[in-house]
Amino acid sequence: YSRDNAITEAIEKVSPGVLSLKVVKATEWGRRNIMGTAIIVDERGYAITNHHVVDGAEKITATLDDKTTDEC
Repeated sequence: YSRDNAITEAIEKVSPGVLSLKVVKATEWGRRNIMGTAIIVDERGYAITNHHVVDGAEKITATLDDKTTDEC
């Protein structure tokens, strides 16, 4: 049993369902780019993330592991 193989295997299995988020927020210090992640939870593409990642977002860009992006 190799721990590295188990970790690598787990990452390969879940990475298609993980989104990288780039969030543009207006803050008291000006406009900021915030990075976060989300997890796809169903076949329709619904995803969940932490509230603080998207709270007050002006723009969200989600990127899949295969580099496909979508903006909202």
